[in-house]
Amino acid sequence: MRDLFPEDWRPNVKKFFLGLDAWVDFSIFRSFAGARETYQRFSTFMDRFHVSGWRRWLTEATSEARRSARPGSF
Repeated sequence: MRDLFPEDWRPNVKKFFLGLDAWVDFSIFRSFAGARETYQRFSTFMDRFHVSGWRRWLTEATSEARRSARPGSF
């Protein structure tokens, strides 16, 4: 009959937990790296809509005009 706990069970358990720890660490690293990349792409996309100079004043003026034209707006 086979022994339920062989003599070399401790190194196997240690290797398993070491592998599990490495997998968790790598998963966390990759998820944060992916989030960082997604934010950079979103930021680059939103930079296209940056308005400055006289165009900003024009945008602000039209925005305020539209807001005040709506009834019940504050």
